[in-house]
Amino acid sequence: MTTPNALARISPLSLQRSITLRTPLLHRPYATHSSLTGSSSPSSRRKPITPFNDDGRIHWGDLSRSEKLARTTQQTFNLGLVVIGVVATGAVATYLYLDVLSPDSSTAHFNRAANRVRDDAQCAALLGEKIEFRNTLEVQHSRTFGAAGRRRAPTTVERDRFGTEWMAMRFYAVGERATGEVRVQMTRRPGEKEWSMHKLWVDVRGAKRVVLEDAEAAKAEGRKVPGKMFGVRWW
Repeated sequence: MTTPNALARISPLSLQRSITLRTPLLHRPYATHSSLTGSSSPSSRRKPITPFNDDGRIHWGDLSRSEKLARTTQQTFNLGLVVIGVVATGAVATYLYLDVLSPDSSTAHFNRAANRVRDDAQCAALLGEKIEFRNTLEVQHSRTFGAAGRRRAPTTVERDRFGTEWMAMRFYAVGERATGEVRVQMTRRPGEKEWSMHKLWVDVRGAKRVVLEDAEAAKAEGRKVPGKMFGVRWW
């Protein structure tokens, strides 16, 4: 039994150490639900990455092997679409230039031939002042080219035994008074890059043929051949 004298001899420092050593015994840890189940990481709470829902927000290092494969598939597909778009755009641009915008395209040749018919005084007297150009006279299949010649007339290109290319074009000039059939023949010899006008004439029923260009007749008469204009040698 501790006497009052003994309690008096206990220093305050010893008493504080004794309380401090016994305090942990009063607070025992208890297992909680969160400690048993474990804390879930952010990667376990997010949805799996697929080629259809990947928006690129998840860092590459945080992806699993299957998710990396999904992202690679998505990026490869997107790159393929870009390449296809570039190739298609280049193909369309090439077609537009070669078939429409080029001075040596069939559309350009048609425009020049149509302008020659429209500006000719004999054609205007036979057909009328207002002339439309069509690819056929059948109403259900006819397409009007109009003044600017925005459509291409039916064209065929053949090569003879000497290697010379022959371009043939036929369309119709429909005027207020009559309708005429327009024929165009052009040639391109081996080694030449541009087409040369060979013949251009208009046939109107009941009237004499109107010849606007004839290279063979010009050579036979010894007429001087004019120079090139708009990439075409007009005989």
